[in-house]
Amino acid sequence: MADIQLRRKLTKAETDYVIAHLAHHIDMPDELKQTIGYDADHCTIIFPDTGETPVDESGRTKIDGIPVLFPTDTKNEKYKIENGKIFFRHDLLKSAFYLLSGYQEYAKETRDKWGRFPYRESIQSQLDCMHKPLVNYYFEWIIEAIVEYSDIHEIGLRRHSPLGRMTLHMTHDIDMVRYFSSRRTLFRVAQLIGLRQKDMSKANLLENILAFIGNTLKISKIKNPYWSFHLIRNTEKFYGFKSTWFFLPKVNGVFDADYKFEDKDIRAILNFLEREQAEIALHGPIGTLNDGARLRQMRENLKTFAPSTSNNIRQHFLSADLTETLREMQANGFECDCSLGFSEHEGYRFGYCHPLKPFDHKEQKTMEIWEIPLQIMDTTILSHRQLSYDEIFNVVETMADEAKKFDGVMSLLWHNSTFDEKVNPGINKFYEDLNLYLSQYTPKSLTTNEIVSAMRSVCP
Repeated sequence: MADIQLRRKLTKAETDYVIAHLAHHIDMPDELKQTIGYDADHCTIIFPDTGETPVDESGRTKIDGIPVLFPTDTKNEKYKIENGKIFFRHDLLKSAFYLLSGYQEYAKETRDKWGRFPYRESIQSQLDCMHKPLVNYYFEWIIEAIVEYSDIHEIGLRRHSPLGRMTLHMTHDIDMVRYFSSRRTLFRVAQLIGLRQKDMSKANLLENILAFIGNTLKISKIKNPYWSFHLIRNTEKFYGFKSTWFFLPKVNGVFDADYKFEDKDIRAILNFLEREQAEIALHGPIGTLNDGARLRQMRENLKTFAPSTSNNIRQHFLSADLTETLREMQANGFECDCSLGFSEHEGYRFGYCHPLKPFDHKEQKTMEIWEIPLQIMDTTILSHRQLSYDEIFNVVETMADEAKKFDGVMSLLWHNSTFDEKVNPGINKFYEDLNLYLSQYTPKSLTTNEIVSAMRSVCP
């Protein structure tokens, strides 16, 4: 079992992993990379070896308000330059690796019933720092020192941003579309009689049940609030935004889709989204956590009805393991996963506001698949956290400011089924206001495919 506290020096593969991501933000010729390490006799950019010191869960050492996970003491100094060498005060390499590689998830065996690493087990929960991309700050301090070092040694270095400027990654998971289905109505009946937790008033539940009966008997026709595709797309289009849509296969599970790809209305909406040049991708169902071959078959089936379907994916319920699931995806031709965000809390799961390549801790190597970590999900902020719309805007502002500061990615997920005014009064206006607010940051808006393509062009 791995040492949960990471009480050791990073291996060469682990050090190289951090340096490779650091190189996304500054020119890093091989001769410069080779000068970075822990050995003061052979390196010129030197980090202190914290040895047996465990990860600092107290957050007592902060620099500019940012906690350092592997400090040498409580001083807030970053580095010093002596005799042409950089000496960092704290082990920023290990601090970055602990978050960026998801080491804490690999080292801890705790998982919830969906196979997810829980937020409550994370160092971010312990330090209450989910809204800060700590790794970006660590990288900024390292780059600051390297720039000073390069000036002294007359080495021409160029800083850059992998995506050029702040990027909006808007996504949608399509889990349910049949608002008046018999299955959904039975669930509403269970809520009405107290067998399931209510998400609306008794009056609205009864209204829903009667609406199903009226629609079934064709004595009434009430609009389906889950059929919000055009509303979502028109809102985003008005503000110049693009989006990626993840469609869930129907495999007859309890938490399964209530539609099939071949359904006439689903084929029509797939065609609509393709005409709109939106990206269509697979939403992996429950039970496929470690079954990449099955996910590949589902993707190929989706391509039958939407030929432009990409090789990107997000798992239903964000049910994905950092190593095993991504290894399966990679082996079956998936190019990017978008599953790894905390369901219980918005924020930066890997402390990084840019796409990353996951690290295979067992094999001690960088994976080829990309990960765009999810930062804000509607279910998280509306259901799990039960934030008011004003509180949500505060969260969005905080995280958008961080993404803007580092030319990073703002990744959001909105389900089509969220736009039910009875469950979420005022949600349609809120969504339009949210798009308006985000537009004021003048972000670049890219689909998952476009982000991966952009990252590959600068970070092969």
